[in-house]
Amino acid sequence: MPVSLSDRGSQMRSQSTRQFFRDLGVDQLFSRPRTPNDNPYVESLFSTVKTHPEYPGIFPTLEEARTYFEAFFDWYNTRHLHTRIGMVTPEQRHNGEWVCIQAERDAIKARTLAARRAANVRPADHNKKPEAVFS
Repeated sequence: MPVSLSDRGSQMRSQSTRQFFRDLGVDQLFSRPRTPNDNPYVESLFSTVKTHPEYPGIFPTLEEARTYFEAFFDWYNTRHLHTRIGMVTPEQRHNGEWVCIQAERDAIKARTLAARRAANVRPADHNKKPEAVFS
């Protein structure tokens, strides 16, 4: 028998949802109480999906959902930078491009830091105390 795993939100525990799953022949399984981090990777993906600027919110047909998500996952894997893998795309990570990207970023950071330090050099006599002026 198929199983649905969900959180313990009121909408998932409601009588109508329970009946819906019973009618489909699907058992409901709930995550552990007070553990919102049971599946952080999926929760992160859901957040990215729902906050994407082109997300329509509702898909009138299954075909429209499939079409949308084919384009979404292409964007997600080839253009969207992921913080967990060093602000590169999954495609760049898998094909090794990330090594050159990281080296270039490190070089830019080193040049920027050197320029900042050069611009903020204190004069050689910065430790000298100013002379007191008495009238």
